[in-house]
Amino acid sequence: MGLGLGLVFSAAMNTATYGADQADAGVASAMVNTCQQIGGSIGTALLNTIAAGALSSYLLSHGHSLQAQAGGAVHSYVVAFWVAAAIFAGAAVLCGLILRPGVLKSSGGQAAVVAAL
Repeated sequence: MGLGLGLVFSAAMNTATYGADQADAGVASAMVNTCQQIGGSIGTALLNTIAAGALSSYLLSHGHSLQAQAGGAVHSYVVAFWVAAAIFAGAAVLCGLILRPGVLKSSGGQAAVVAAL
């Protein structure tokens, strides 16, 4: 799994910084990293809020016994995982529609350098 994530991150970074001038390459890379960090933080907070809401509604309808609390915890995880899966599926569709397949080529006639990390 680690190798697959490495391949995804390097390709995503290459695609995100493609087309930036050499003088702006550091700024472009920093912006991508910043967006990843902020997006991860907001995504975690969103999924936590959804899980907490699912737990609260489960406990309201099933009571506050220990068995209901355990069932509510599992229910909240299931809801958060399904929401995360829907977000990933939507992002995959969006990337499939927006990103063009093939090798990136520079508009100046020079072939883009694909770095293997």
